[in-house]
Amino acid sequence: GECGRRLTWEFDTKTGVLSFAGPGIMYDYSDRTPWAAYAKQIKTLLLNRDVKDVPYYALNGCLFIEKIIVDNSNYFFTEGNCLITKKDSALVYAGKDFTIPSSVRVIGNKSFYEHPSLVSMNIPDGVVTISDQAFAKCTALKAVSIPSTVRNISRGAFFECRSLTSVNMAEG
Repeated sequence: GECGRRLTWEFDTKTGVLSFAGPGIMYDYSDRTPWAAYAKQIKTLLLNRDVKDVPYYALNGCLFIEKIIVDNSNYFFTEGNCLITKKDSALVYAGKDFTIPSSVRVIGNKSFYEHPSLVSMNIPDGVVTISDQAFAKCTALKAVSIPSTVRNISRGAFFECRSLTSVNMAEG
């Protein structure tokens, strides 16, 4: 279906592949996306040619993505089962069994928002910014290690992380 001007989406129920195609900007689905009903069935995320927009809410609740495939001609790359922007190395989304790669400089807006099974987080050296609500409402998050390379932690980055009892910030 259409999910933006010149941007389409498709979900294959047999293979579990959610794919996006086109150079358009996604509609504002801040409440609920058309593919939200399939969130628990999505196993693979495929960004076809020229996709340049995957807002934070587009993959909210899609916690079982095992593989992210990105066409080389769009604005993202994938590493460690993470979707990352080419322009500023911002982590947009992390799939199942992710590892934040050392290439990431920014933990993007709401990139881990409401992640129910995130218990601990070791942010790698090289990350400079933890963006707005990056870990907001991660109710199981208990411990975070932040490297000395982090220079900016945005307001609300750990909003409503009620179980957070340990924050280790490296000196630098």
